[in-house]
Amino acid sequence: TCDPDNMEKRCAIIRRALKECPAGSVTLSTDGNGSMPVWNEKKEMIGIGAGKISALHDTVRGLVRCENLPLEEAILPATVNPAKALGLAGKKGVLTPGADADILLLDENLNIDTPSPWAACCCGRAGCRCSAALRTADMRKGCAVPVPAAKAF
Repeated sequence: TCDPDNMEKRCAIIRRALKECPAGSVTLSTDGNGSMPVWNEKKEMIGIGAGKISALHDTVRGLVRCENLPLEEAILPATVNPAKALGLAGKKGVLTPGADADILLLDENLNIDTPSPWAACCCGRAGCRCSAALRTADMRKGCAVPVPAAKAF
């Protein structure tokens, strides 16, 4: 994470990379809760902290808010681009039939609404645990992945 305390600077650096690097080559990831050095004003390391779990989401939201990047472009470095770089294109980073679907639903302010780690389809069929907000006609026609019935915990 570049400059975790200055969102505008972080997003400006990423926006510049998106403009200057070949299309699809910029990727974002996070080591949420991973080691993060703490620096003083002299640029000396004075300790070790932990990266924020929210860093990736915060950065994508910042690209939209601070850099006026359309959301559909802002999510590419965190979804499609890393999947391609890792040789997982078509299986990760996309919401298509047959792909692994890790879905994070956002509200109109780009705040996390509903994380859905088991959202394998958005068809509206019995047993499907996808959010009702995603149950649209467009998504129903593309569903090809059955979802097991919910288990009681």
